[in-house]
Amino acid sequence: MFIKAVAKFPDPASGPYRIAREHKRAIVAFLGELCRGVDLRDPDGVAEQMNLLLEGAVITAQVSADGSGLRHDLAAAARVAMTIAERLLAATSSG
Repeated sequence: MFIKAVAKFPDPASGPYRIAREHKRAIVAFLGELCRGVDLRDPDGVAEQMNLLLEGAVITAQVSADGSGLRHDLAAAARVAMTIAERLLAATSSG
């Protein structure tokens, strides 16, 4: 998310870049809180992985939304992301 802003304003000192960076940090922090609320071996690491999964799902859905015939539309991207998230949580569960 905010990929276009960072591409258009690539200077790390620019306002849009700083906002994008802070947003990403906030998302990872939120995911970290969620992951620390369940029994995972490395909740902060899982939060980083979930963030990357989220970013990939959003971009895949955006690129596919134009009806270009790509395999993944919005619903498909969500289903694939959910499957990956479930596998990640199962693989990192302490229980």
